[in-house]
Amino acid sequence: MNGLVKYIASVLLLGACMGQLQAQEGKIHIRTGNKEYEAGKYAEAEASYRTALDENGNSYEGSFNLGDAAYKQEKYDDAINQFELLSKKAGTKEQIASAYHNLGNAYLKKKEYEKGVEAYKQALRNNPSDMDTKYNLAYAQMQLKQQQEQQKKEEKNKDKEENEDKKDEEKKDEEKKDDKEEKDKEKDEKDQDEKKDENKEDQEKDQKKKDENKDKSKEENKDQQPQKKPRPNELTQEEAKKMLEALRQKELEVQNKLQKKRLKSTKVKSDKDW
Repeated sequence: MNGLVKYIASVLLLGACMGQLQAQEGKIHIRTGNKEYEAGKYAEAEASYRTALDENGNSYEGSFNLGDAAYKQEKYDDAINQFELLSKKAGTKEQIASAYHNLGNAYLKKKEYEKGVEAYKQALRNNPSDMDTKYNLAYAQMQLKQQQEQQKKEEKNKDKEENEDKKDEEKKDEEKKDDKEEKDKEKDEKDQDEKKDENKEDQEKDQKKKDENKDKSKEENKDQQPQKKPRPNELTQEEAKKMLEALRQKELEVQNKLQKKRLKSTKVKSDKDW
């Protein structure tokens, strides 16, 4: 029994030693990362901090510095993820406040001012006397206000442009409608003119046909009328004219003869007294 107890004690001691050794190695990697960070070698520092966290995942310093290394490389999404995780597992209020402060800085870089404002407020709830956080909060609030005003202006301009585009479309539609009506009117007038021309042609054809039929009818009636034949012993007009002329000549001759006869038979009365 005593041997078993000694064995368990030895295992626990060994585990404790291993934990201390890993923690010590983690600190070594953190110190290496800090030197690289100060030298501006942020990618190398990030790798060292990740190695340190592999040795000791609960290291606040390793997690915090890893977030800072990502921030320096402008890997703001990685920094945000790291500081959000750290804000939930950090121990002291000052540690939590520092995590929220840096979280606000990352949101500020991404111009997500509303989230930045909330992060700074969380930092001040845990450390109300932090002047840097107060300054950053005021700056974030100012940027948020300008952003909101700009958004409103852009929305107003967008609405204005949309209304103008809508008016332009309505104007174009109206112009198209007017053009269509004008074309339809022209087409109707053309159709009416063509119809009038067609009607005129038809009327002329009908009139011509009527005239032809009329002429044809006259010709047929003329052919059908019996020719007037001279009656027996009836003088023609020419013969009657000649006969009348002969009678007049005859009458003149008779009158001339009678006149001469009267002159011969007339006695002249003498006034002489025999």
